[in-house]
Amino acid sequence: MMPLLKNTNNHHYYTYKDYLDFPKDGFPKVGVHYEIIHGTPYMMAAPSRRHQNILGNIFNELKNFLKGKQCKTFISPFDVRLPIFNEEDDDISSVVQPDIVVYCDPDKHDEKGGKGAPDIAVEVLSPSSINMDRVRKLKLYELVGVKEYWIVDGEEHVIEVYKHNGKQFYDCLYFGEARTLTTSILEGFELKVSEIFV
Repeated sequence: MMPLLKNTNNHHYYTYKDYLDFPKDGFPKVGVHYEIIHGTPYMMAAPSRRHQNILGNIFNELKNFLKGKQCKTFISPFDVRLPIFNEEDDDISSVVQPDIVVYCDPDKHDEKGGKGAPDIAVEVLSPSSINMDRVRKLKLYELVGVKEYWIVDGEEHVIEVYKHNGKQFYDCLYFGEARTLTTSILEGFELKVSEIFV
């Protein structure tokens, strides 16, 4: 994903307020999804059928498990505002659309989407999103304190789970097709990895 900068000197800094106004000023293209990371907008490519199938399988497992519980899960498109310095909505410079998020704090989601680090963020890799998911978003999610970041690799049939200790990601667990993913965030949740790639 290449950054899309608005002006010729490449120094425009975008915020959530700009993000909400994008279609009105001719940038970006209407009907195309964008994310902003540290003030720079990135265009999101349309997902493939396989990507959506994997995504749907994971979301269904989470949605069914969380029915009637306080933790809630949401699927993209779902704006997640990530303040770095407790800034007001209009001034937030990172707005992303993780494939799936889980919030256990009801104060962290509203009608606009999510605000603040989710407990779990899930990204399903696509050829066009590898650098975004493995580098930019990994660093952003670490900075804002996402408790668990799942990177789902449909090519290798593996889920990588990065765990946060309150300061940084300190561990990465690998769940291949023969394993069952569990998480301390959702006690009792089990995800048979082999079943999400069918």
